[in-house]
Amino acid sequence: MNTLFLSNPTEKTCFVEFFIPFMILYMTLVEWLMGETNAKKKEGLLKPTDHKWALRKFEDMQKIITTIILSLGILTGLSAQVSLENGDITIYGGSGGSPYSAFGIGDLLPTGFGLQEAFSGTGIGMANAYFVNNTNPASLTSIERPISMIFDLGLNFGMTQTRAEESAPYQPDGSLTNFNLWFRISRLWSSNLGLQAYSKVGYNIVDERYNPSAGGDYSMVYTGKGGVNRIYWGNAWQITPHLSVGGNLNLLFGTIEDAQTFLSDNSLSGFTIKSENHLLGVGWDAGLQYRIPMGKKNLVLGLIYANPINLSSEKTSQLLAVQDTLEQVSIWDEAFRIPKKLGVGFSFKASERLNLAADYTVQPWSEGRLNEDLSLYNTRAFSVGVEFIPNYDKYYGYYQQTLVRAGFRVQDAYLEVDGRQAKQWQASLGIGLPFNRYRNHLNLTYTYMQRGTSSLLETRHQLGLNISLRDVWFVRTKIR
Repeated sequence: MNTLFLSNPTEKTCFVEFFIPFMILYMTLVEWLMGETNAKKKEGLLKPTDHKWALRKFEDMQKIITTIILSLGILTGLSAQVSLENGDITIYGGSGGSPYSAFGIGDLLPTGFGLQEAFSGTGIGMANAYFVNNTNPASLTSIERPISMIFDLGLNFGMTQTRAEESAPYQPDGSLTNFNLWFRISRLWSSNLGLQAYSKVGYNIVDERYNPSAGGDYSMVYTGKGGVNRIYWGNAWQITPHLSVGGNLNLLFGTIEDAQTFLSDNSLSGFTIKSENHLLGVGWDAGLQYRIPMGKKNLVLGLIYANPINLSSEKTSQLLAVQDTLEQVSIWDEAFRIPKKLGVGFSFKASERLNLAADYTVQPWSEGRLNEDLSLYNTRAFSVGVEFIPNYDKYYGYYQQTLVRAGFRVQDAYLEVDGRQAKQWQASLGIGLPFNRYRNHLNLTYTYMQRGTSSLLETRHQLGLNISLRDVWFVRTKIR
């Protein structure tokens, strides 16, 4: 009889190792720049106006660096706290305690954050004037002037339960999901740089078996951790007052570690096959949006396309016996192929208080390739989202309001469970809270998700946090 146990592998990641050197470097730079500026002023090399301009630019630089430092400091504390309490937090491609992540490059994560997370990933047709929409690169031109820079930082904490039997405990996990920097280059051209988790791997499976030739009862323990990250550079251009186009250049990279351990009461116990897989690939995606004004209402149509991505794999496998390495083999191969993706969507601004959106995407996974001998299925996804301003005040702008959002998503998985294609659905509820004189937003999102079948049902509760900071570089300060 086979018995399945699930838990999270432990992987602790902390910002301290680079946070402290970064802060020391920052303080050194502050002292040097201030000294140089004041020295030149005393020597008469700077005019009063030049001195004020230099101080303004310097303080602008201080604010953005301070923001990053504070973010890293907060995350350092969170990392230490969660590591002590839950024994698990990972940054980029972290573990999630799911047996579904044992295949290929793991669980694929949505590209959207903040607003799109509360919309359950909906955003192909959204053209928001104050929030970055990473689902469709064409939407980057929709940010209204005079906003010239937006910095986004996201993280989430979740509890996942995978039931192969009647009951199973919830396993906690947490991860930093994204850094994103949007900036305006010209009136018709905007750009976007970022780093985010593309996939995550995290599982610990114990399979108990019986075989007389293997000495009777024995166990096979399967563990894995890691994932794939995505660095992207996006650009968008407003071709006409109604049409925008955009695209992203993507670099995928990451490491996935897995191990298979044989445990029994005989002399063969303790043998482990351990693998480390380094992945690398380049791809691109593009999109367009067309806006149709309807008086005070507005309709936006969107389209996205992502090209197939081949991931090169450098895999090193070791056969271990207790502490000894018996054999090591390295293989270079193109083991993975992520298929193309096509999506359409729309958003409709029904009033100053109400925005609606819907997406439909398809991905032919039958054209994809994983390193396992698996049958892959084509996938479809449908999602909807709504944003509502409960206490709308016409004397304040959109970004000064408290925003309530909700979303729903249903999609196919590319894997087979119990002889049929697995399904997944999720529902989200979020709120956007303005702070710092309404210039910035704190976005909180709760998501409930279910995936699989009755024989292997996965349930997840997730809390997402996104901080959106606007115009940090160019806030003018008073010079005394």
